[in-house]
Amino acid sequence: MKNLRYIKLGGLSGAKIAAEHELTRHIGFDNPVIVSCFAKKPTLTIPFLHKPDTCLKLDEVTEDVDIARVDTLKSGGSMFLDNNTWLIHLHVKNTDIGNNDICRILIAITSKVMRKYGINLYSSIHRSNSNDLVVKEDGKDKKIAGTWIGKYNDTHTVFGIFINFKVNYDIMKQAFRMDTEKMKARNTDKIEDVVTGLECENNKEEIIDKIINEVAKRLKFNLLVSELSIKEKDILKNITILLSSKEWIYNAKR
Repeated sequence: MKNLRYIKLGGLSGAKIAAEHELTRHIGFDNPVIVSCFAKKPTLTIPFLHKPDTCLKLDEVTEDVDIARVDTLKSGGSMFLDNNTWLIHLHVKNTDIGNNDICRILIAITSKVMRKYGINLYSSIHRSNSNDLVVKEDGKDKKIAGTWIGKYNDTHTVFGIFINFKVNYDIMKQAFRMDTEKMKARNTDKIEDVVTGLECENNKEEIIDKIINEVAKRLKFNLLVSELSIKEKDILKNITILLSSKEWIYNAKR
């Protein structure tokens, strides 16, 4: 049975979250690694294939909000992160997961854990084969969690899930464009119609720990609480510096 290193990174800058996401590009982990983290200050993310103004009103983003570009496999959408939206990243060799659909496993386990807190989550009906979880409020499906994949080479993949515990609508309304095709498809121009939080922010770390424990059991890994090595910290630091540049954030150039 392989060890699954569980590394709790806590609050990170936007650039450091983007750097941690692509560690598998720079480190060939022999054993799988699962990381939990959150943004230590309000952060808006831009997917690799997007122009910054595809989803964001850049002229209305204030200086106290970070902007970070994340290199993902698919373009996806922009995200808002703060200390109430937690991320789980699983860095793993492709040979260690077999034919398992990791995104579906993350969705199923998150739903299972939240039922123990009296919260029922559902797969989104607005996308086929959805990797989103929603709650039903006021007759609307509001997104509360979602998964994605980052693939940087032929041997390793990173799988991620975000979970909203509470949503800062004020910053989201100020920063996000509401005239996108995705919003038009939902027939709304109100961010509160499409996203919400679990409203159980006092149990954030406990919930994340339970999800990660269930992931280890499901994949038959031995969970081992760990830390980044000195070498891994140095690599993460160097990537963070690279991904902090305006050339990367605004033009996707390194």
